[in-house]
Amino acid sequence: MRRLLSSLTVALLVGLPAAAHAASQSANTVRGKLTVGCFKTGKDKYDGQYRYLLNGKPIAKLSSGCAVGSAESHIAIYKVISSPGSTTLVVQEGLNAYTDTQKLIFIPKSGPASYLETETDSEDPKVTQRSPTAFHLTVPVEGYAIDMNHLSRWTCLIEVDFATSKATGKAASPHEKGLPAQVCKAAVEKAPI
Repeated sequence: MRRLLSSLTVALLVGLPAAAHAASQSANTVRGKLTVGCFKTGKDKYDGQYRYLLNGKPIAKLSSGCAVGSAESHIAIYKVISSPGSTTLVVQEGLNAYTDTQKLIFIPKSGPASYLETETDSEDPKVTQRSPTAFHLTVPVEGYAIDMNHLSRWTCLIEVDFATSKATGKAASPHEKGLPAQVCKAAVEKAPI
């Protein structure tokens, strides 16, 4: 089900190409091995949770629901960006055929991880590194932002700097008249490791 408005929350992710259906993927970071996957959590055969494990220990704040064994649940590490003092990952997780959650996860050598979370309808995350801690994201989105009877499409342009924990987002021009400014709202969140 699509949300009326997209919300963005900053997240640090390390990624490699190729989506994983219920399988896990791993990438090396400045703090060790990060493993992501959809893991069974309940008695129902589909009850699951996307989990992020750093050296086998969960980063609880990054977890979210998934359906184990469902063709629509998938997770992928798309890109790993290494810098001397940090690793940044682009991770995409999905629960349906319409939208995915993209997480940009920043893991420093010490302290908590930071992340930015966005909704997207693209399987090709566009992330450009501006400095060791700053990134630009181009995020295509669709949803019912103007009217529940009209599917809108827009692109969010997001600037994030994990050193200052700041993120700003705006809709690319041109975009549909009446599109609320908050559809590209962005915020950096912290995730204790």
